[in-house]
Amino acid sequence: MKESRILRNVIVWDSKAGRAVEIDLDVEVDIYWIAHQLAGKAYNNSSRKTRALNGLVEVRMRGTKATPVRETAA
Repeated sequence: MKESRILRNVIVWDSKAGRAVEIDLDVEVDIYWIAHQLAGKAYNNSSRKTRALNGLVEVRMRGTKATPVRETAA
């Protein structure tokens, strides 16, 4: 499931012009993919949490429940 947002008037630095400018952005984020990528790190970490992007994204494991995945017979 991807979430899409439009962010208007985001201030960024234009290195060629040497000044700040405002831009509009179309942002698309797949929250489930991010959570899946960080979940393994959180599960195997003693604090049961992990961070990415300098702490902008944080995943914490809820409780201690870990249900084994049933293996399919090949």
